[in-house]
Amino acid sequence: MSASLSEPRYHHWPENCATQQLSSPLVNVPPVNFQRVAVLAAIIGASFFLCEHSLQVALADAYTQTADEMQATAGGGNTLRRLVFLALGMLGGLLLVGSKTKLHINLLMIGSIGCFFAICYASYFWAIDPSMALRRLIVLSCVIVGSLGLARYLNLRELALLSLLITVALSSFGVLNELRLGTFRPWSGDFRFAGTVHPNTQGMILAVQIFSAAALWPATKSGQLRSWIVAAGMAGLLLLVLTKSRTSTAAVLVSLLAILLLQTKFSTKLLGGLAIAWCGAASLLLLWLTGIDPKKDFRDAVLLGRAEESDTLSGRHLIWPEMWDHIAQRPLLGHGFESFWTADNIDSVSETLQWGVREAHNGYLDVMLSVGQVGLLLGVVMAFIGLWSSARGYLQLRDSSYALPFGLIVFALLNSFLESGMVNIMLGTFLLGSYLLHIGLFAEPTTERKAPSSSAH
Repeated sequence: MSASLSEPRYHHWPENCATQQLSSPLVNVPPVNFQRVAVLAAIIGASFFLCEHSLQVALADAYTQTADEMQATAGGGNTLRRLVFLALGMLGGLLLVGSKTKLHINLLMIGSIGCFFAICYASYFWAIDPSMALRRLIVLSCVIVGSLGLARYLNLRELALLSLLITVALSSFGVLNELRLGTFRPWSGDFRFAGTVHPNTQGMILAVQIFSAAALWPATKSGQLRSWIVAAGMAGLLLLVLTKSRTSTAAVLVSLLAILLLQTKFSTKLLGGLAIAWCGAASLLLLWLTGIDPKKDFRDAVLLGRAEESDTLSGRHLIWPEMWDHIAQRPLLGHGFESFWTADNIDSVSETLQWGVREAHNGYLDVMLSVGQVGLLLGVVMAFIGLWSSARGYLQLRDSSYALPFGLIVFALLNSFLESGMVNIMLGTFLLGSYLLHIGLFAEPTTERKAPSSSAH
Protein backbone atom coordinates (compact mmCIF):
# COMPACT_ATOMS: atom_id res chain seq x y z
CA MET A 1 0.00 0.00 0.00
CA SER A 2 2.74 2.45 0.95
CA ALA A 3 4.64 1.69 -2.22
CA SER A 4 1.65 2.48 -4.40
CA LEU A 5 1.02 5.76 -2.57
CA SER A 6 4.58 6.90 -3.19
CA GLU A 7 4.20 6.63 -6.96
CA PRO A 8 3.02 9.59 -9.07
CA ARG A 9 -0.76 9.60 -9.48
CA TYR A 10 -1.70 10.50 -13.03
CA HIS A 11 -5.21 11.29 -14.16
CA HIS A 12 -4.97 9.53 -17.49
CA TRP A 13 -6.35 11.29 -20.53
CA PRO A 14 -8.58 9.42 -21.15
CA GLU A 15 -8.69 6.76 -18.45
CA ASN A 16 -5.93 4.16 -18.86
CA CYS A 17 -5.16 5.04 -22.50
CA ALA A 18 -2.07 7.07 -21.70
CA THR A 19 0.00 4.06 -20.74
CA GLN A 20 -1.28 1.62 -23.34
CA GLN A 21 0.46 0.83 -26.58
CA LEU A 22 -1.37 2.12 -29.62
CA SER A 23 -1.92 0.66 -33.03
CA SER A 24 -0.03 3.69 -34.33
CA PRO A 25 3.70 3.17 -34.96
CA LEU A 26 4.22 5.94 -32.40
CA VAL A 27 4.10 3.68 -29.35
CA ASN A 28 5.80 5.62 -26.54
CA VAL A 29 3.13 7.69 -24.84
CA PRO A 30 4.07 9.62 -21.68
CA PRO A 31 1.26 9.84 -19.09
CA VAL A 32 -0.80 13.01 -18.77
CA ASN A 33 -2.11 14.63 -15.59
CA PHE A 34 -5.01 16.57 -17.07
CA GLN A 35 -5.90 18.50 -13.93
CA ARG A 36 -2.53 20.13 -13.43
CA VAL A 37 -2.20 20.85 -17.15
CA ALA A 38 -5.62 22.54 -17.20
CA VAL A 39 -4.78 24.72 -14.19
CA LEU A 40 -1.47 25.82 -15.68
CA ALA A 41 -3.13 26.44 -19.06
CA ALA A 42 -5.67 28.75 -17.41
CA ILE A 43 -2.96 30.70 -15.57
CA ILE A 44 -0.60 31.05 -18.53
CA GLY A 45 -3.36 31.74 -21.04
CA ALA A 46 -4.82 34.48 -18.84
CA SER A 47 -1.36 35.97 -18.31
CA PHE A 48 -0.61 36.33 -22.00
CA PHE A 49 -4.13 37.53 -22.70
CA LEU A 50 -3.65 40.39 -20.23
CA CYS A 51 -0.36 41.59 -21.73
CA GLU A 52 -0.85 40.85 -25.46
CA HIS A 53 -4.54 41.04 -26.30
CA SER A 54 -7.12 43.78 -26.73
CA LEU A 55 -10.89 43.52 -27.06
CA GLN A 56 -10.95 46.44 -29.51
CA VAL A 57 -8.14 45.44 -31.89
CA ALA A 58 -10.58 44.29 -34.60
CA LEU A 59 -11.85 47.89 -34.79
CA ALA A 60 -8.40 49.52 -34.96
CA ASP A 61 -7.02 50.94 -38.18
CA ALA A 62 -4.81 48.23 -39.74
CA TYR A 63 -5.27 46.26 -36.48
CA THR A 64 -2.34 48.05 -34.84
CA GLN A 65 -1.23 51.09 -32.86
CA THR A 66 -0.55 54.51 -34.32
CA ALA A 67 3.02 55.83 -34.46
CA ASP A 68 2.36 58.02 -31.40
CA GLU A 69 1.04 55.05 -29.41
CA MET A 70 4.10 53.00 -30.41
CA GLN A 71 6.43 55.76 -29.19
CA ALA A 72 4.55 56.06 -25.90
CA THR A 73 4.77 52.29 -25.34
CA ALA A 74 8.49 52.21 -26.15
CA GLY A 75 9.22 55.20 -23.95
CA GLY A 76 7.34 54.24 -20.81
CA GLY A 77 7.01 50.51 -21.21
CA ASN A 78 3.97 48.57 -20.02
CA THR A 79 3.63 48.17 -16.26
CA LEU A 80 0.96 45.45 -16.52
CA ARG A 81 3.14 43.48 -18.92
CA ARG A 82 6.10 43.62 -16.53
CA LEU A 83 3.94 42.53 -13.57
CA VAL A 84 2.49 39.63 -15.56
CA PHE A 85 5.91 38.36 -16.57
CA LEU A 86 7.18 38.76 -13.01
CA ALA A 87 4.28 36.55 -11.88
CA LEU A 88 5.13 34.01 -14.61
CA GLY A 89 8.72 33.97 -13.40
CA MET A 90 7.58 33.33 -9.83
CA LEU A 91 5.28 30.54 -11.04
CA GLY A 92 8.18 29.00 -12.95
CA GLY A 93 10.36 29.14 -9.86
CA LEU A 94 7.72 27.32 -7.82
CA LEU A 95 7.34 24.65 -10.50
CA LEU A 96 11.10 24.28 -10.77
CA VAL A 97 11.50 23.74 -7.03
CA GLY A 98 8.39 21.58 -6.68
CA SER A 99 9.26 19.11 -9.44
CA LYS A 100 11.48 16.08 -8.87
CA THR A 101 12.16 15.39 -12.54
CA LYS A 102 15.77 14.32 -12.96
CA LEU A 103 18.20 16.03 -15.29
CA HIS A 104 18.98 14.39 -18.65
CA ILE A 105 21.26 16.94 -20.26
CA ASN A 106 21.48 17.29 -24.04
CA LEU A 107 24.77 19.18 -24.24
CA LEU A 108 24.32 20.42 -27.80
CA MET A 109 20.80 21.70 -27.16
CA ILE A 110 21.41 23.36 -23.81
CA GLY A 111 24.82 24.64 -24.92
CA SER A 112 23.35 26.41 -27.95
CA ILE A 113 20.57 27.91 -25.82
CA GLY A 114 23.12 29.11 -23.28
CA CYS A 115 25.32 30.74 -25.93
CA PHE A 116 22.40 32.63 -27.47
CA PHE A 117 21.14 33.91 -24.14
CA ALA A 118 24.68 34.82 -23.09
CA ILE A 119 25.04 37.33 -25.93
CA CYS A 120 21.56 38.69 -25.15
CA TYR A 121 22.62 39.48 -21.58
CA ALA A 122 26.07 40.70 -22.59
CA SER A 123 24.50 43.15 -25.05
CA TYR A 124 23.44 45.31 -22.09
CA PHE A 125 27.00 46.65 -21.96
CA TRP A 126 26.85 48.07 -25.50
CA ALA A 127 23.12 48.84 -25.73
CA ILE A 128 22.21 52.26 -27.14
CA ASP A 129 19.57 52.54 -24.40
CA PRO A 130 20.82 50.60 -21.33
CA SER A 131 17.67 51.25 -19.28
CA MET A 132 15.47 49.86 -22.06
CA ALA A 133 17.77 46.85 -22.48
CA LEU A 134 17.67 46.22 -18.72
CA ARG A 135 13.85 46.24 -18.69
CA ARG A 136 13.75 43.82 -21.62
CA LEU A 137 16.34 41.55 -20.00
CA ILE A 138 14.38 41.42 -16.75
CA VAL A 139 11.33 40.30 -18.74
CA LEU A 140 13.51 37.77 -20.60
CA SER A 141 14.76 36.40 -17.26
CA CYS A 142 11.19 35.93 -16.04
CA VAL A 143 10.29 34.17 -19.29
CA ILE A 144 13.31 31.85 -19.02
CA VAL A 145 12.47 30.90 -15.42
CA GLY A 146 8.80 30.40 -16.34
CA SER A 147 9.69 28.22 -19.33
CA LEU A 148 12.24 26.29 -17.28
CA GLY A 149 9.66 25.56 -14.58
CA LEU A 150 7.17 24.28 -17.15
CA ALA A 151 9.88 22.25 -18.87
CA ARG A 152 10.68 20.42 -15.65
CA TYR A 153 7.16 20.10 -14.24
CA LEU A 154 5.46 18.76 -17.39
CA ASN A 155 6.48 16.09 -19.86
CA LEU A 156 6.46 16.87 -23.57
CA ARG A 157 2.98 15.44 -24.16
CA GLU A 158 1.61 17.52 -21.29
CA LEU A 159 3.27 20.58 -22.83
CA ALA A 160 1.50 19.79 -26.10
CA LEU A 161 -1.85 19.50 -24.29
CA LEU A 162 -1.15 22.75 -22.42
CA SER A 163 -0.45 24.48 -25.73
CA LEU A 164 -3.64 23.13 -27.31
CA LEU A 165 -5.84 24.20 -24.38
CA ILE A 166 -4.40 27.73 -24.32
CA THR A 167 -4.59 28.33 -28.06
CA VAL A 168 -8.08 26.85 -28.48
CA ALA A 169 -9.31 29.08 -25.65
CA LEU A 170 -7.69 32.20 -27.13
CA SER A 171 -8.88 31.59 -30.69
CA SER A 172 -12.41 30.69 -29.54
CA PHE A 173 -12.58 33.82 -27.41
CA GLY A 174 -11.36 35.79 -30.42
CA VAL A 175 -14.26 34.52 -32.54
CA LEU A 176 -16.75 35.35 -29.78
CA ASN A 177 -15.24 38.82 -29.40
CA GLU A 178 -15.57 39.56 -33.11
CA LEU A 179 -19.15 38.31 -33.08
CA ARG A 180 -19.80 40.71 -30.18
CA LEU A 181 -18.23 43.60 -32.11
CA GLY A 182 -20.02 42.66 -35.33
CA THR A 183 -16.71 42.42 -37.22
CA PHE A 184 -16.79 38.66 -37.89
CA ARG A 185 -17.75 38.74 -41.57
CA PRO A 186 -15.81 36.00 -43.38
CA TRP A 187 -17.96 36.50 -46.49
CA SER A 188 -16.59 40.04 -46.86
CA GLY A 189 -13.67 40.43 -49.27
CA ASP A 190 -11.62 42.63 -46.93
CA PHE A 191 -12.25 40.58 -43.77
CA ARG A 192 -9.24 39.39 -41.77
CA PHE A 193 -9.76 37.38 -38.61
CA ALA A 194 -8.02 39.19 -35.75
CA GLY A 195 -9.99 38.21 -32.67
CA THR A 196 -8.09 40.03 -29.94
CA VAL A 197 -4.66 40.50 -31.61
CA HIS A 198 -3.24 41.52 -34.99
CA PRO A 199 -4.10 38.90 -37.67
CA ASN A 200 -0.41 38.05 -38.13
CA THR A 201 -0.04 37.45 -34.39
CA GLN A 202 -3.25 35.42 -34.45
CA GLY A 203 -1.66 33.37 -37.22
CA MET A 204 1.20 32.39 -34.92
CA ILE A 205 -1.21 31.42 -32.12
CA LEU A 206 -3.18 29.26 -34.56
CA ALA A 207 0.05 27.67 -35.78
CA VAL A 208 0.72 26.46 -32.23
CA GLN A 209 -2.87 25.16 -32.06
CA ILE A 210 -2.45 23.20 -35.30
CA PHE A 211 0.94 21.70 -34.37
CA SER A 212 -0.30 20.79 -30.87
CA ALA A 213 -3.20 18.86 -32.40
CA ALA A 214 -0.84 17.18 -34.86
CA ALA A 215 1.38 16.10 -31.96
CA LEU A 216 -1.42 14.77 -29.75
CA TRP A 217 -3.79 12.86 -32.03
CA PRO A 218 -1.46 9.99 -33.15
CA ALA A 219 -0.95 8.87 -29.53
CA THR A 220 -4.57 9.27 -28.41
CA LYS A 221 -6.50 6.01 -28.44
CA SER A 222 -9.98 7.26 -27.51
CA GLY A 223 -11.93 7.76 -30.74
CA GLN A 224 -14.04 10.57 -29.31
CA LEU A 225 -11.02 12.42 -27.97
CA ARG A 226 -9.16 11.97 -31.25
CA SER A 227 -12.14 13.51 -33.03
CA TRP A 228 -12.03 16.57 -30.75
CA ILE A 229 -8.30 16.97 -31.32
CA VAL A 230 -8.70 16.72 -35.09
CA ALA A 231 -11.58 19.21 -34.92
CA ALA A 232 -9.37 21.63 -32.97
CA GLY A 233 -6.63 21.31 -35.58
CA MET A 234 -9.02 21.78 -38.50
CA ALA A 235 -10.69 24.76 -36.83
CA GLY A 236 -7.26 26.28 -36.31
CA LEU A 237 -6.44 25.78 -39.99
CA LEU A 238 -9.73 27.37 -41.09
CA LEU A 239 -9.23 30.39 -38.83
CA LEU A 240 -5.64 30.67 -40.04
CA VAL A 241 -6.86 31.02 -43.62
CA LEU A 242 -9.35 33.65 -42.44
CA THR A 243 -6.52 35.74 -40.94
CA LYS A 244 -5.24 36.13 -44.52
CA SER A 245 -1.76 35.98 -43.04
CA ARG A 246 0.00 34.64 -46.12
CA THR A 247 3.35 34.05 -44.42
CA SER A 248 1.88 32.11 -41.49
CA THR A 249 -0.42 30.05 -43.72
CA ALA A 250 2.38 29.06 -46.09
CA ALA A 251 4.76 28.33 -43.20
CA VAL A 252 2.18 26.12 -41.45
CA LEU A 253 1.51 24.10 -44.61
CA VAL A 254 5.22 23.56 -45.24
CA SER A 255 5.75 22.63 -41.57
CA LEU A 256 2.92 20.08 -41.67
CA LEU A 257 4.46 18.60 -44.80
CA ALA A 258 7.82 18.41 -42.98
CA ILE A 259 6.17 16.55 -40.09
CA LEU A 260 4.51 14.17 -42.54
CA LEU A 261 7.80 13.52 -44.33
CA LEU A 262 9.46 12.86 -40.98
CA GLN A 263 6.98 10.02 -40.34
CA THR A 264 7.16 8.29 -43.71
CA LYS A 265 9.65 5.94 -45.30
CA PHE A 266 11.82 7.06 -48.21
CA SER A 267 9.88 4.94 -50.72
CA THR A 268 6.62 6.52 -49.56
CA LYS A 269 8.14 9.99 -49.86
CA LEU A 270 9.29 9.22 -53.41
CA LEU A 271 5.92 7.83 -54.52
CA GLY A 272 4.12 10.71 -52.84
CA GLY A 273 6.32 13.26 -54.61
CA LEU A 274 5.69 11.64 -57.98
CA ALA A 275 1.93 11.49 -57.31
CA ILE A 276 1.83 15.17 -56.36
CA ALA A 277 3.81 16.13 -59.46
CA TRP A 278 1.45 14.11 -61.70
CA CYS A 279 -1.67 15.59 -60.07
CA GLY A 280 -0.23 19.09 -60.42
CA ALA A 281 0.51 18.61 -64.11
CA ALA A 282 -2.93 17.09 -64.74
CA SER A 283 -4.61 19.98 -62.89
CA LEU A 284 -2.77 22.59 -64.96
CA LEU A 285 -3.76 20.82 -68.17
CA LEU A 286 -7.40 20.71 -67.05
CA LEU A 287 -7.35 24.43 -66.18
CA TRP A 288 -5.96 25.37 -69.59
CA LEU A 289 -8.53 23.18 -71.35
CA THR A 290 -11.36 24.94 -69.48
CA GLY A 291 -10.07 28.40 -70.40
CA ILE A 292 -9.02 29.44 -66.87
CA ASP A 293 -5.83 31.50 -66.56
CA PRO A 294 -3.89 29.45 -63.97
CA LYS A 295 -1.23 32.12 -63.50
CA LYS A 296 -3.65 34.88 -62.52
CA ASP A 297 -6.25 32.85 -60.63
CA PHE A 298 -3.71 30.71 -58.77
CA ARG A 299 -1.83 33.88 -57.77
CA ASP A 300 -5.01 35.42 -56.36
CA ALA A 301 -5.79 32.26 -54.40
CA VAL A 302 -2.29 31.96 -52.95
CA LEU A 303 -2.33 35.61 -51.87
CA LEU A 304 -5.60 34.99 -49.98
CA GLY A 305 -7.40 37.85 -51.66
CA ARG A 306 -4.65 40.39 -50.94
CA ALA A 307 -3.11 40.51 -54.41
CA GLU A 308 -3.13 44.31 -54.42
CA GLU A 309 -0.44 44.26 -51.70
CA SER A 310 1.75 41.56 -53.21
CA ASP A 311 3.95 43.65 -55.46
CA THR A 312 5.36 45.56 -52.50
CA LEU A 313 5.05 42.84 -49.83
CA SER A 314 2.85 45.22 -47.80
CA GLY A 315 5.55 47.88 -47.68
CA ARG A 316 8.44 45.61 -46.71
CA HIS A 317 10.41 46.72 -49.78
CA LEU A 318 10.59 50.14 -48.10
CA ILE A 319 11.23 48.94 -44.53
CA TRP A 320 14.07 46.50 -45.22
CA PRO A 321 16.54 48.92 -46.90
CA GLU A 322 16.02 51.30 -43.97
CA MET A 323 16.76 48.48 -41.52
CA TRP A 324 19.93 47.47 -43.39
CA ASP A 325 21.22 51.01 -43.00
CA HIS A 326 20.82 50.77 -39.22
CA ILE A 327 22.30 47.26 -39.10
CA ALA A 328 25.38 48.52 -40.96
CA GLN A 329 26.05 50.95 -38.10
CA ARG A 330 26.58 48.04 -35.64
CA PRO A 331 26.80 44.89 -37.75
CA LEU A 332 28.50 42.42 -35.41
CA LEU A 333 26.88 42.95 -32.00
CA GLY A 334 23.81 45.09 -32.70
CA HIS A 335 22.18 47.86 -30.70
CA GLY A 336 21.49 45.84 -27.54
CA PHE A 337 18.80 43.30 -26.67
CA GLU A 338 15.47 44.66 -28.00
CA SER A 339 16.94 48.16 -27.65
CA PHE A 340 16.81 49.45 -31.21
CA TRP A 341 13.11 50.33 -31.23
CA THR A 342 13.35 53.31 -28.90
CA ALA A 343 10.79 56.12 -29.10
CA ASP A 344 13.28 58.20 -31.13
CA ASN A 345 13.99 55.41 -33.62
CA ILE A 346 10.29 54.61 -34.01
CA ASP A 347 9.66 58.29 -34.71
CA SER A 348 12.56 58.49 -37.19
CA VAL A 349 11.68 55.33 -39.13
CA SER A 350 7.93 56.07 -39.08
CA GLU A 351 8.52 59.60 -40.38
CA THR A 352 10.73 58.29 -43.18
CA LEU A 353 8.21 55.65 -44.24
CA GLN A 354 5.11 57.75 -43.50
CA TRP A 355 3.40 55.11 -41.35
CA GLY A 356 3.90 53.67 -37.87
CA VAL A 357 6.66 51.05 -37.71
CA ARG A 358 8.03 49.29 -34.62
CA GLU A 359 9.53 46.16 -36.14
CA ALA A 360 11.49 45.18 -39.25
CA HIS A 361 8.82 42.70 -40.46
CA ASN A 362 11.68 40.22 -40.77
CA GLY A 363 12.81 38.21 -37.76
CA TYR A 364 16.38 37.87 -39.01
CA LEU A 365 16.73 41.63 -39.45
CA ASP A 366 15.25 42.29 -36.00
CA VAL A 367 17.70 39.86 -34.39
CA MET A 368 20.60 41.63 -36.13
CA LEU A 369 19.29 45.00 -34.94
CA SER A 370 19.19 43.55 -31.43
CA VAL A 371 22.30 41.35 -31.03
CA GLY A 372 24.01 41.64 -34.41
CA GLN A 373 25.27 39.07 -36.85
CA VAL A 374 26.95 37.11 -34.05
CA GLY A 375 23.62 36.82 -32.23
CA LEU A 376 21.83 35.82 -35.44
CA LEU A 377 24.37 33.05 -36.08
CA LEU A 378 23.97 31.72 -32.54
CA GLY A 379 20.17 31.88 -32.84
CA VAL A 380 20.09 30.00 -36.14
CA VAL A 381 22.47 27.35 -34.78
CA MET A 382 20.19 26.94 -31.74
CA ALA A 383 17.16 26.55 -34.02
CA PHE A 384 18.78 23.87 -36.19
CA ILE A 385 20.05 21.95 -33.16
CA GLY A 386 16.51 22.09 -31.79
CA LEU A 387 15.22 20.83 -35.13
CA TRP A 388 17.72 17.97 -35.15
CA SER A 389 17.03 17.03 -31.51
CA SER A 390 13.26 17.06 -32.11
CA ALA A 391 13.56 14.91 -35.23
CA ARG A 392 15.87 12.49 -33.41
CA GLY A 393 13.49 12.18 -30.47
CA TYR A 394 10.54 11.69 -32.82
CA LEU A 395 12.26 8.95 -34.82
CA GLN A 396 14.11 7.09 -32.07
CA LEU A 397 11.67 7.40 -29.17
CA ARG A 398 8.58 7.10 -31.42
CA ASP A 399 6.96 9.86 -29.37
CA SER A 400 4.63 12.00 -31.48
CA SER A 401 4.94 14.87 -28.97
CA TYR A 402 8.21 15.81 -30.65
CA ALA A 403 6.22 16.83 -33.74
CA LEU A 404 5.23 20.01 -31.88
CA PRO A 405 8.71 21.54 -31.39
CA PHE A 406 9.79 20.18 -34.78
CA GLY A 407 6.89 21.80 -36.62
CA LEU A 408 7.08 25.05 -34.66
CA ILE A 409 10.81 25.46 -35.36
CA VAL A 410 10.25 24.92 -39.09
CA PHE A 411 7.42 27.45 -38.89
CA ALA A 412 9.61 29.97 -37.04
CA LEU A 413 12.46 29.69 -39.55
CA LEU A 414 10.10 30.27 -42.48
CA ASN A 415 7.82 32.83 -40.85
CA SER A 416 10.79 34.99 -39.84
CA PHE A 417 11.56 35.81 -43.46
CA LEU A 418 8.51 38.10 -43.58
CA GLU A 419 7.43 38.55 -39.93
CA SER A 420 9.11 39.33 -36.60
CA GLY A 421 6.71 37.67 -34.16
CA MET A 422 8.71 34.49 -33.62
CA VAL A 423 11.76 36.42 -32.37
CA ASN A 424 9.78 38.53 -29.89
CA ILE A 425 8.66 37.54 -26.39
CA MET A 426 5.15 36.26 -27.05
CA LEU A 427 3.06 33.19 -26.27
CA GLY A 428 4.49 31.17 -29.16
CA THR A 429 8.12 31.84 -28.24
CA PHE A 430 7.42 31.24 -24.53
CA LEU A 431 5.99 27.80 -25.33
CA LEU A 432 8.76 27.01 -27.82
CA GLY A 433 11.30 27.89 -25.13
CA SER A 434 9.60 25.39 -22.80
CA TYR A 435 9.83 22.64 -25.42
CA LEU A 436 13.51 23.30 -26.14
CA LEU A 437 14.46 23.55 -22.47
CA HIS A 438 12.64 20.27 -21.82
CA ILE A 439 14.55 18.60 -24.65
CA GLY A 440 17.82 20.16 -23.48
CA LEU A 441 17.52 19.33 -19.77
CA PHE A 442 14.77 16.85 -18.93
CA ALA A 443 13.84 14.65 -21.90
CA GLU A 444 14.81 11.01 -21.66
CA PRO A 445 17.93 10.15 -23.68
CA THR A 446 17.17 8.26 -26.86
CA THR A 447 19.22 5.32 -25.59
CA GLU A 448 16.87 4.79 -22.62
CA ARG A 449 13.45 4.54 -24.26
CA LYS A 450 13.24 2.69 -27.55
CA ALA A 451 10.27 1.63 -29.59
CA PRO A 452 9.74 -2.12 -29.97
CA SER A 453 11.58 -3.48 -32.95
CA SER A 454 9.67 -4.66 -35.99
CA SER A 455 10.74 -8.23 -35.30
CA ALA A 456 8.62 -8.23 -32.17
CA HIS A 457 5.40 -7.92 -34.15
